[in-house]
Amino acid sequence: MSLDRGDVLLAQATTGWKVVNSLWIVVVVAGFGCLSVFGWAWAAVLAHSRRVWIAVTIWSVGTAALVFAIVMASPEGSDGPRVEPWDTISTAAILLVWLGGSIHALLLARPVLKDRLVYLDKVNAAIAAHRTPYQTHPSPTTPPTQSFLGVSGGDYYGPGETDASRPAPPAQPDPPPAQPGPQPAGPPPTAEPLLDLNAADADEIAALPRLDAAAVAAILAARAAKGGFRDFDDLLASTSLQPHQVARLRDAVRFGPFRPPPPATGSGRVLDL
Repeated sequence: MSLDRGDVLLAQATTGWKVVNSLWIVVVVAGFGCLSVFGWAWAAVLAHSRRVWIAVTIWSVGTAALVFAIVMASPEGSDGPRVEPWDTISTAAILLVWLGGSIHALLLARPVLKDRLVYLDKVNAAIAAHRTPYQTHPSPTTPPTQSFLGVSGGDYYGPGETDASRPAPPAQPDPPPAQPGPQPAGPPPTAEPLLDLNAADADEIAALPRLDAAAVAAILAARAAKGGFRDFDDLLASTSLQPHQVARLRDAVRFGPFRPPPPATGSGRVLDL
């Protein structure tokens, strides 16, 4: 069975809202036929639906006709003898009307709630359309959402933030006017000396960027075994450093001269074949 708009809205409604908008059933049942018309009118006002108004008309006219028939045909006002079966017939008719109205009210409980929700949804949509009747294009201050080269323009904006809502940057003071005549030349900037990785101690190596204790120990162990490193390729091949760690060292270290250990020579007797 396909779901309509009313089914979706009813599934989202809270239990309290459903109970409050179903109290008209209590009036229909407690009215016992004569006063049930007030409950039906309540349901019609809630639903704003043609089928509910049809039910209100049917039960109102039917109940009024039954009460009129009972009053007009009752023999209590005549001088003749009282017809006893008439009380039983009228009571049974009133009970049937009350029972039928109660059952019909229970069957219409869900449709009334759905019609009520659909009506409220249309009212809210009309109010929203009335508030912005001329807003057919996005505001020029709306943050862009298009993506270019993998970067979305919305990444530069916070939730609900636009260019107009961002605070203006502080004004920068104007630079002082240049004084006429020759300006004294300051000392040229000096770059920090690079650390000689073949001669540095453990503390100096540990102060380098992106090196932990395990990386420092690997550098010291490889330098002790090889005597030093020729270049960055030799450093990467001799240690367990990651490429990004070696890349961070390119602007911080250099490789000075070193003396590799002599090759190991064997000792013992020589066998004459």
